[in-house]
Amino acid sequence: MDWAFVHRIWEKWASNSVGSPGLPLKAALLINYDPTGPSRLLSTIVEQEAVKADPMELSQFVSFVKRNKLQAESFFIGQNQYLVTSIHESWFSARCMNTSKAAGEGAIVMQTAAFLLVGLYDGSIGSASRAMVAVDQFALHWNLSGFIYWCSALKVLILSKQVLEMLGYWQVLWMLGISWYWKVSHEVVPTVLIQICQESSFT
Repeated sequence: MDWAFVHRIWEKWASNSVGSPGLPLKAALLINYDPTGPSRLLSTIVEQEAVKADPMELSQFVSFVKRNKLQAESFFIGQNQYLVTSIHESWFSARCMNTSKAAGEGAIVMQTAAFLLVGLYDGSIGSASRAMVAVDQFALHWNLSGFIYWCSALKVLILSKQVLEMLGYWQVLWMLGISWYWKVSHEVVPTVLIQICQESSFT
């Protein structure tokens, strides 16, 4: 994992989404997470904004996610205890059970291929919608940036005449597109591939 690359994506996203008045999230955490990894592989806090997470609480939270009994248990972040209220394919939402704020507090937790992203917000339904959009924007930005980064890394390989002679031009493009198809929109993949073709000479 290129941590400098991760940090750049986080900084760009957090500056527009977290911590300041008027932004959708009051705090956010990015946690290194591999659900298929061995139990001895500890998750770590990769990035955090406007919150100081406790390592013990982090461990308990990750265990909560791994157990996958989301609506049967609660979890803690800081002093707040959360109960899951909605579960979706790659994310779930939760409400704070012990908040002192009239409008309440909530959390959005999204799982990507390598991370858990936790977004915390104040408020109710409208605030929850804004928080979800902000968290989703990070996931989209991560997938798109990762795709472009991956394309750049493979560009030299794609332009190699030896590879083209061995696999053929269209097969290389097919391999490039299909391997990332599930991560980004079907409209994004052709655009990036076309750009690569325009910048490259296959004669």
